[in-house]
Amino acid sequence: MKGRGIQLKGLLDVPALAIEADHIAFHAADGKYSACLTLQQARDHGVLVYELDGAPLPDTKGGPFRLVTPGLGDLCANVKGVSRIEITKGPGRDTRQTTCPPVS
Repeated sequence: MKGRGIQLKGLLDVPALAIEADHIAFHAADGKYSACLTLQQARDHGVLVYELDGAPLPDTKGGPFRLVTPGLGDLCANVKGVSRIEITKGPGRDTRQTTCPPVS
């Protein structure tokens, strides 16, 4: 996949430090799916993808924003159609299954 994204570590430092947060939850637009990571996991592995092959990331590929976590080893941490990001003290909402379906 050739795309563009932003590493989450650049987005997290200022707001997370301001409220002494330690977790971040990513919520899908459908309101049903969410994944919560520690701030360290998000800083080390999180990328918010917004472009694919020079065009906005299509809905069919999880757009307009998709969380991917290369190197984390947990495919369920990838969230398609991210519509809201919540920085919290303590774990936030997490609806991940214990076994993940294949990533598309």
